[in-house]
Amino acid sequence: MCFCYKKRNIFIKNINFLLSFRGKNIMIKLTKLNGKPFILNSDLIEFIEQTPDTIISTTTGKKVVVVESVEEVVEKVLQYKRKIYLFKDVFINQDR
Repeated sequence: MCFCYKKRNIFIKNINFLLSFRGKNIMIKLTKLNGKPFILNSDLIEFIEQTPDTIISTTTGKKVVVVESVEEVVEKVLQYKRKIYLFKDVFINQDR
């Protein structure tokens, strides 16, 4: 089998793997106090405060009050970052 063929197969498997995430929760899904879910780009989080409610301050100056605890928000951000780094590794390792 040709090396080019192997490389092509790895690339196709990686693309199929990435496409399997299409439509799934890639950013973090949170819930506002009124019960409405929304998606937040975790790169915009500047800091999170735990008063009786959890308040997320973004780099754009917006503040969002959410139902989730600080620990839950942090865990969702970590899961999101793991997915991003997983995608990065898939594309970097395809050249090897």
